[in-house]
Amino acid sequence: QTTGSVAGTVMDANGALVPNATVTIKGQGGQEFTATTSETGTYRVPAVGAGLYTITITSSGFKKAVFSNVKVDVGTPTTVDATLEVGSVDQVVEVTTGGE
Repeated sequence: QTTGSVAGTVMDANGALVPNATVTIKGQGGQEFTATTSETGTYRVPAVGAGLYTITITSSGFKKAVFSNVKVDVGTPTTVDATLEVGSVDQVVEVTTGGE
């Protein structure tokens, strides 16, 4: 096995779940994975190669959330939960600590 997985929950600042948010996972080697959150605000990308990734989460009416240096390990689920702030998607909220 050479892959791990990335999953999480996307909420707004009030704790409400955010469905249909776009989750983009980009690797340093050019790999890219995309997912959309479910009605319950959750997403899962099952087969992500081990390495460091930047995860971007966008949804209409919210600022873009960017998680840098998220480490994905082989056989280990990586959890990246996001709390989106109300605003324009052109505005970015950078989160420098990655998922575990």
